[in-house]
Amino acid sequence: MSKFKLIHEYEPMPFMDSGTKIKMEFYAENLDDVLPQFESFLRGIGYCFDGHLEFVEDKPITAKKETEC
Repeated sequence: MSKFKLIHEYEPMPFMDSGTKIKMEFYAENLDDVLPQFESFLRGIGYCFDGHLEFVEDKPITAKKETEC
């Protein structure tokens, strides 16, 4: 089982004494267990998105054929 540690650090702003650090640690056996945790981490540090993360097959981009109307 692998241990993952995700860290996000906010740099201090002029009006703040120090920056902020958000850490998340978890164990996972496979990538299917990692992706939901990473989604949670991204949302926890302020990213907002619909849907979920997934691995998709890497396919070459092909040009679209133009259609006549």
